[in-house]
Amino acid sequence: MENITFTSDINEGNKPADELESVSINETGKIYCYTRVNSPTVPQSIRHVWVDPDGKIIADIKLNVSSRPTDTWSFISIYGMKPGKLQVQVKTAQGEILAKRDLLVQ
Repeated sequence: MENITFTSDINEGNKPADELESVSINETGKIYCYTRVNSPTVPQSIRHVWVDPDGKIIADIKLNVSSRPTDTWSFISIYGMKPGKLQVQVKTAQGEILAKRDLLVQ
């Protein structure tokens, strides 16, 4: 795992448009989790597991890694989410956590 970050958008070069540390619960748009993977074994898949502030899984998204390196991402809408720490866990297909990152929803 080379990079994991939250962003408000993905640009034309498949890179994060910005880097977010926190967001407002009044946002109505999407929040992206961008991951740059440089795995020695391809093809394979990883998962972005989005966990809400209460610890409940709100999304489990399978992402294909088909080249070295690969830029990949998933997104959710945070509209109506409770304040607190939103977390994305990057997992292998077998469930091993490779990386995780928190985003403050306030």
